[in-house]
Amino acid sequence: MPSVRLQRCFLIFFCMATAAAVFAETPVAPDRSTLWIRSGSRIYLMVQDAKGRKSGVDAKSRKTLEQIPHSQCAADFVQNQYTGDYDGLDETITFEPAAEGRYTFVVKGMQPGPFLISLSALGRGGSSLPSKEVEGLISEGEEKVFTLHFQPEATNALSIIEDHQKK
Repeated sequence: MPSVRLQRCFLIFFCMATAAAVFAETPVAPDRSTLWIRSGSRIYLMVQDAKGRKSGVDAKSRKTLEQIPHSQCAADFVQNQYTGDYDGLDETITFEPAAEGRYTFVVKGMQPGPFLISLSALGRGGSSLPSKEVEGLISEGEEKVFTLHFQPEATNALSIIEDHQKK
C-alpha cells in the first residue's frame, strides 16, 4: 500500500507541474528604455515628472534629488581656483528604465552666457533613438522651463517645447 500512495503523490505532482507549464504566460521582454539628460556648466537642471516628483540639483541647497523612480543624478560642481566659488556644474540625469510621458525641466542660470542641454534615449527594446539638443542664452538667476514628451516606442521619441520664462 505505501507504494500506491507514492505513485498517487507523484501523479498529482506531475499533473500540476504539466498544467503550470502549459498555462504559463510568455515571458515579457525586459524594458531597456533609457533617457539621459546632460547639461553644460552654466546651469542648474531640475526635471519633474507628471506626479510632481523631481530629479536633479536644487539650485538653492545644491543638493541632489532623485525622487523620480529609476532616476539617478550625477553632479560635478566646478570650483573657481581663485575665489573658491562654484562657477559651473556638469550634471547628468539618467532614467533607466525611462517611463513614457511628460517631463518638465527647469533650467536656472548660474552665470550669464550660452547653455546646452543634450538629450539621448534608448527605446524599450534597447535601440538608439534620435537625440536632441536644447541651446540658448541665459542670465544669472534666470529660469527657463521646457516640456519633454518621451515615447520609448516612437521613432521621434523626444519632443521638446519651451514653455515660458521665469525671473
